Amino acid sequence: MRVVTDGAADVAPDLAARLTIETVRGPVCFGGVRWHGDPGEFWVALRRGGRPPATEAPTVEDLAASYRADGPVLAVHVSSELSRTVAHARAAAAEVKAVVEVVDSRSLSVGTGLVAVAAGQAIEAGVEWERLRKMAATWVDEVHLHGVIDDVAFLVRGGRAGLVAARVSKHAHRHVVAVKGHVIPVRQVRHRAEAVREMVAHVREHVPDGAPRWAVGHGDCDDIDDVVERLVGVFRCDPSFVSLFGPPVGSHMGPGAIAVAFFSPS
Repeated sequence: MRVVTDGAADVAPDLAARLTIETVRGPVCFGGVRWHGDPGEFWVALRRGGRPPATEAPTVEDLAASYRADGPVLAVHVSSELSRTVAHARAAAAEVKAVVEVVDSRSLSVGTGLVAVAAGQAIEAGVEWERLRKMAATWVDEVHLHGVIDDVAFLVRGGRAGLVAARVSKHAHRHVVAVKGHVIPVRQVRHRAEAVREMVAHVREHVPDGAPRWAVGHGDCDDIDDVVERLVGVFRCDPSFVSLFGPPVGSHMGPGAIAVAFFSPS
């Protein structure tokens, strides 16, 4: 059994390698030129300014090529309400002569990544295929994601401002959001400290007694260690992983953005 995901799922690279989670990435273009490089180099390029990068979902052909390898595949992908990836994945699964379970995570970034990691760990522990499929459905129901968008200009330039609000205030350009299938605007605020405080408060409401499995993604944040430390106090344990956003998420959320994902029974 294998786990396949996509570039809009953020997982710490060393953990993905250990659990043999395969990532199928769609193209990323700066100024019409296909970009190749690691996440660190992406953030250097993004901070240079200019036109925001354009991202696309993985193609049906690329997904099908990944699914054709040996063994049943649990294909964990970013929410179908935010990307065409799940539609492409279902088309790819229909093409191949293999056992493929396409899982719409109803999340993105470290939310989708957390579901993929849980599946990889279950396979590592020897869970059988039918049980894994049922567990994945439960994880989708339980995964939550809360975040801070530090500079909404990246969404505006990319034509995605409508994800956070019908109207974006020039004076309160930091947004606190949640994701459950789609992006849920929570609040617009002026100061970063206030945005982080609001995000942490919303997380605490969901997990008043802590939670054993959580993860953090970020847009190359200088203060990420401080944010993680505050969240450790909420969850009462260390995160499963902390990861830079990859290009699909980073292109729209921009530098300074934060996302925290966790499992909490509904």
